[in-house]
Amino acid sequence: MSLRKKVSYVGLKDLPYDLVDTDPLSLDFFRIVDFPDNFQAGKNLFKLRAHPRNFADGAEIYIEILDYNGTPIYYEPLKYREADGTRVVSVYIYPDTSPGPAVVYLASRARINPETGEQYPFSSDGESPNFKQIPNLLWQRPITVQPLARNNNEIIYTRQPTIAIQEVVQPYLQPVDVFNVQTTVTGSGGASVTCTPVTTAPPISMPGFELFTGLLEERD
Repeated sequence: MSLRKKVSYVGLKDLPYDLVDTDPLSLDFFRIVDFPDNFQAGKNLFKLRAHPRNFADGAEIYIEILDYNGTPIYYEPLKYREADGTRVVSVYIYPDTSPGPAVVYLASRARINPETGEQYPFSSDGESPNFKQIPNLLWQRPITVQPLARNNNEIIYTRQPTIAIQEVVQPYLQPVDVFNVQTTVTGSGGASVTCTPVTTAPPISMPGFELFTGLLEERD
């Protein structure tokens, strides 16, 4: 039995933010490329391609997924990037994951409000209240969890599959038919088997053999 992967509760939804992105595809920030209709049994994927200019330089993207009961659902960003820079997040749904509505949260540090043009300060100083790793932007999107539904998500190989071929040597056994088997039953009820060897080799013809045999008979 495989070990269940877990993630701790962060509480992204409870933090204060300057911006709350209500666009389902977050076109100005996270740019959701692919998002499933629901989370099914096993691994599920959603994809994003962050805007190259609207985030603070070096800002991280934080993820949290909460089920119906507010329990964190395990997720894992894949070590995989598509040719256009799209990143993939894998979400694990186990049989005992609470079915029903869930919410996916993404948070990060925005440097600008595209609608108003307002600039937001950010700093590389970890002690600053404007530290670039303190998020000021939240995006959320609801989704339904169906832990017993058949999974039809895309399969992504993060490593190139390999095939191992190994030669196996087996002895070749040829069956031999046994003929002229005689069974003798004794008075005590036991049985003995007598086998007469059978040769399948053709007879050998030796020149002069008949003459030699005749000479032996005359001598006698």
